Amino acid sequence: MKNEVFNNYVKIALEQGLISEGQDVPESKNKDYADTIKTLYGLDIPLNDSDKDILDQAHPNPVVIAPAYDRVNGLVENLRERQDIMAGIALKHRYANAYRDLVNELVALGFRMDNADHKELRVLADTCSHRLTKNNPIKLKK
Repeated sequence: MKNEVFNNYVKIALEQGLISEGQDVPESKNKDYADTIKTLYGLDIPLNDSDKDILDQAHPNPVVIAPAYDRVNGLVENLRERQDIMAGIALKHRYANAYRDLVNELVALGFRMDNADHKELRVLADTCSHRLTKNNPIKLKK
């Protein structure tokens, strides 16, 4: 999928004249690149015929160097692992905001129904907000 998107991008850029077809990289440059990768990472990579990223080849497994209260705090991150961690933090924050907004709206709705003398709807709103806060998976900040 990733290669297909990139190939389509290159095709469009070529058609619009944003880029031009370049010359092949001389074999000596490829050899220098391969030697550098071997020196830095201890990998003997195939030249131009691997479908795996250099990052995946160099760091195929996560490395946890120290005990911690969770797996992430002892992790030596590569770029992909860092992306996953940041996405998790963003989604957790987004979920917490939506959760807080829902509880606040239910409380406000309970007050509005009480002021309008709709006892059944007030009880329903209060029950829902109570259930949400009683089984709270996220600590709400005040």
